[in-house]
Amino acid sequence: MDKTLLVEANVDQAAKLIELLDETEMDVLSALWIYDPYHEQWQLVIATPMIEHKGPQRAYRVIQKILANNSELAGLTLQDVRLVSDKNNSLIKTFRKNFKTGKTINQIRFSKNVIDGVYIEDAIILRMQ
Repeated sequence: MDKTLLVEANVDQAAKLIELLDETEMDVLSALWIYDPYHEQWQLVIATPMIEHKGPQRAYRVIQKILANNSELAGLTLQDVRLVSDKNNSLIKTFRKNFKTGKTINQIRFSKNVIDGVYIEDAIILRMQ
């Protein structure tokens, strides 16, 4: 995937990944694509309590299994995904204070703006609860 450009297919694949994760032991509380201008790349950030309860290795294995078994997610790789704690991540806390989507999957664009004193170059919020 071209890291400087996030195409609609990548957003749709991330939404499908979240739907598939909802069918597993992983509880996806928040998910968003965030652009890192320093590294010039997009990252799919997923916040889950599984990080604290079962550890990041187990959580990444769940994602890897889904990616490997679903050809419709071919545009996504494990390197595109960053798992974070749903309680201890400052980025998630910042977004969560200002956005609530519930359990649904959305595509809320937040670009070139400041939220709680943090400049966000570009983000697409898929879920924030």
